[in-house]
Amino acid sequence: MTLTPGSALLALLNLASAAPIAERHRAGWLVALAAQIPWTWYDLRTRQPGFLLLTLIYVPVYVRGWRKAPNPARPPLSTAGGSPAAKTANTPGNGATVTSAEPIGFELAGDYPAPP
Repeated sequence: MTLTPGSALLALLNLASAAPIAERHRAGWLVALAAQIPWTWYDLRTRQPGFLLLTLIYVPVYVRGWRKAPNPARPPLSTAGGSPAAKTANTPGNGATVTSAEPIGFELAGDYPAPP
């Protein structure tokens, strides 16, 4: 295998997409997908059909990764009907201890004793 400046630059472009993908950013999948355009040109220009086949396999993988990646613009839906309200007790030292967490406005019917 011969390393050319073109293949080195394209490899760096693929590596540039790896960090955002590892951090679960959707943009990483788009960078990886966009990198396939110059890779396709390079594969055709250097007459490497094996690499062209890999490029054709990577495209649906990257599209699926982008579609399945979490979208930070949309928070996950809660099945409880709202965000939980955590009640904390102040403790000496570095932090607080959670004593209970329940959805806002949730109350049990009847007279129940408080937890210990």
